[in-house]
Amino acid sequence: MKNLFFLILFTGCLSLGNTQKITSVFAIEYKNSALPLWNHLIKINTYANDLNKNRETRESQPGDYGSISGKQLYSNEENTGSAALAFEGKTNRIFFVSLLSGEVAYSEISATGASDKKAIGSVYMSVLGKIPLMGPENQGSLVTRFTAAPDGYVYGLSNDCSVFFRINAADPKAIEPLEAIEFSGVSVSNVFLEKERGWGGDMIADASGNFYIFSASGNVFRFDRQQKTMNHLGKVFGLPMDYAISGAAVQSSGAVLLSASSGNQTFEIKDMKTLLALTVKSSIQAAVGDLSSAGFLNEKPQEAIRNKSETIQVGAFPNPVVGSQLTLQVQGLSTESSFQLEVLNVLGKTQLVQSKSLSPKQNTMIVPVQNLKAGAYFVKVSSKDNFSQILRIVVP
Repeated sequence: MKNLFFLILFTGCLSLGNTQKITSVFAIEYKNSALPLWNHLIKINTYANDLNKNRETRESQPGDYGSISGKQLYSNEENTGSAALAFEGKTNRIFFVSLLSGEVAYSEISATGASDKKAIGSVYMSVLGKIPLMGPENQGSLVTRFTAAPDGYVYGLSNDCSVFFRINAADPKAIEPLEAIEFSGVSVSNVFLEKERGWGGDMIADASGNFYIFSASGNVFRFDRQQKTMNHLGKVFGLPMDYAISGAAVQSSGAVLLSASSGNQTFEIKDMKTLLALTVKSSIQAAVGDLSSAGFLNEKPQEAIRNKSETIQVGAFPNPVVGSQLTLQVQGLSTESSFQLEVLNVLGKTQLVQSKSLSPKQNTMIVPVQNLKAGAYFVKVSSKDNFSQILRIVVP
């Protein structure tokens, strides 16, 4: 479940003619006081170590916008619950939903600060016609997921899908209720609607407008907008046992950043097919209530460094492994390059590391697996050219 005491938004700036599109990361941070006040806006950064771990590339430069006088999102009484957040990049507006009252507000974000918040209305009154009682038994209607989509709207979703709505970011005058989401099979419904497995967390959108919902427990669901169906993709691997996902945001690299409602540890999913989360350093210094960015899954990455590596593909055979070794083949190389291989278990712990220089003619790596216990593993192959690919293998 989200914790409103800490809330962070990721963003940055890219000049487009006479306008600025915010693409890096901002944070709305809770400052310790007698009562919770959401009035401190900062810009933060994440770091990715290269193969030799001797330098760091920054997702965005950190900065401090200072306290925003009079710009608390909600009154102190309403701040004792949680909130969800969505940043819409075409309008540079950040939207907030109070979990307890359902009140929606937004602020204009610029390169130097944020405007006073402007109220829109209550989600619960617009969708349910009432503000539900917020006891332990009836938290299904709480809006815990909020994100922007490529169509220029921001979308919100409650724990049990009974509250589903959107707001036009360019003309945010009304809250539009949407029809309920259907589930693809009883098993999906059982996981999604179970409090311990499917509630809380956050959601993001892809470039086609579909939604990916991350529950607090790490289960991931995909809502197909055209088919109007929900599918269970699996559970995130590599997170600590007590890690409760509170926020998810797509970075400019295309990777999904995850935050927790307690502690400041952040993780990154580079491949949604594997759902493997790897630790990533950031300048976050407090627990996080929610994340948001202007990015979408499956967009073309903005970094030019990806251009060289887009043609490289890694294959593993035989898979499942037969015998005591696995062969990796790196195709698409044009010059000699140094690669590192890392084998991780389903908890994200490193089991084996090795490096080798590969070329177009010598493009294979032999991986000894005789010391690995039977089960599923992830093989991460990376290079100094910022290429990275993750494969899933099975050791019988």
